[in-house]
Amino acid sequence: MNDARIAALGEFTYGSGQAGEDMLFVTVGTGIGGGLVLDGRLRLGAIGAAGEIGHHTILPDGPPCSCGANGCLETLVSGPALARAGSALMMQGLAPRLSELTQGDPAKVTATLMASAALCGYQAVAAAIESAAKYLGIGIANAVSVTAVRRVVIGGGLSSLGEMLLEPVRRELLRRVRMFPAEFVTIRISALGEKCGALGGVALAAQQFDSNANPEFARTDQALA
Repeated sequence: MNDARIAALGEFTYGSGQAGEDMLFVTVGTGIGGGLVLDGRLRLGAIGAAGEIGHHTILPDGPPCSCGANGCLETLVSGPALARAGSALMMQGLAPRLSELTQGDPAKVTATLMASAALCGYQAVAAAIESAAKYLGIGIANAVSVTAVRRVVIGGGLSSLGEMLLEPVRRELLRRVRMFPAEFVTIRISALGEKCGALGGVALAAQQFDSNANPEFARTDQALA
């Protein structure tokens, strides 16, 4: 259980997953993590890495990733990746608003400040956000095609971009998922926000308590597998 899987458990138990549908939870922040809920259980897999959406290849010859591969989703969409794109635009003189917001310091560029610049009408910044969101949509479409989940929930710092993030993701999902009706897949921002991780810890503790109190629960009803 890492922070993304704990957050997925919190969202499934107390947030957008309460309808009981299969769910992919994607955290987009300093990196990209994920958690996969199938048949009412958070699936961890044999080594605890199930749902690790941030480290599948989107661009085979793309930027190097901290995991040792190239072109992972995380290298294209995370907060640092988006900040690098914004810094480059600022240095090229294409984002005056970012220069104002950061006092001319490229190191201070964040996704939130980029969103502010985009809303002020700076098309180059808006295009950078849309490009990152498109890559996220491709990654999510791949995951949906493999798992056939009908609910995708996005959390983490970049979820604050709201529809700037969601609209391109939805568009890519509809464009790329063809094996079954993609219009039945819902994509939304986490209902719990920053509380996901804490509530995931609560859910895990409650499950462990019930498992200790009732061994039969541990075999049949806990939401981890």
